[in-house]
Amino acid sequence: MDKYPNFLIIGSPKAGPTSLFNYLSRHPDISFATQKEPKYFSFKYFSLDFKGNSTVLNQIRRSTIQNYDDYQKIFRETDTKFIGESTPDYLHFNPAAKHIYEFNAFLSFKYDIKKINGFKYCTCIDL
Repeated sequence: MDKYPNFLIIGSPKAGPTSLFNYLSRHPDISFATQKEPKYFSFKYFSLDFKGNSTVLNQIRRSTIQNYDDYQKIFRETDTKFIGESTPDYLHFNPAAKHIYEFNAFLSFKYDIKKINGFKYCTCIDL
């Protein structure tokens, strides 16, 4: 039986998504993918052969999952009612929203964004 997430944690770096991940991980009805931040929906159809800072590019290449079989594998060990995946970058990559919708139009989002540069942002959790 294929397992995949029924919710995603998205957000901005340093705004709390890791804390949210840690808090939710403690709940007995919630489990997460074995790999944090797989970036599957951000880079699903994109070549990772682009130029830039080699340290950053190597980290992206090592941690990014680009095909469904590999993505599904990171959920094999999950056996709870709620299955999550945490990739804050989905908030910043425009194609990610379309890819997420195509994958599951009813997927739930959990996001945690702080007050940054004087702008107020909200937290949304609707499990």
